[in-house]
Amino acid sequence: DAQIEVRFDEEMQVPVCDIPRLRYPEDLASGRFELDFVAQSKACIIEGLVDDWAAVSDGDRTWRRVERLEQQLGDELLDCGFDPKDSRMMHFGDEEGEPEVLFNPGRLRMPAWAFLEIAKLRQGALQLQDA
Repeated sequence: DAQIEVRFDEEMQVPVCDIPRLRYPEDLASGRFELDFVAQSKACIIEGLVDDWAAVSDGDRTWRRVERLEQQLGDELLDCGFDPKDSRMMHFGDEEGEPEVLFNPGRLRMPAWAFLEIAKLRQGALQLQDA
C-alpha cells in the first residue's frame, strides 16, 4: 500500500498532495477504479468522463466559451472569493449595534459579467507573468 505524500504549499499556506489520474474509459474498464480507489476510500481524478457532454463538446452550447457564460449569466449576482489565504468571517454590527452582519474580507458580490471581465484580466496578467 503506497502512502500519499503530503506537502505544504508555502504560497497558498495549505497542505497538498498528488492525486492519481485515471482516463475514461480505458482505465475504468479493468475494474481498477473499484479495486484501487473505491474499495480503499482513496481519491482519484477521472479525466475524459464528460468529454461527450454537450456542455463540453458542442461549440454552441459549451460552458468553456466566455461568451456563452456572459449570455447565460449576465447580471446574475455571484459571491466571489479572491483571497485564498484569508477566508475568515467577521461580525459587524448594524445601526443598533447588533452583531448580525457577517463579512468576509476576501469575498465580493458582483454581477457575472464583472467577474468574467476580472477573470480575463487575471488570465492576461498570468500569461504576461509566465512570458
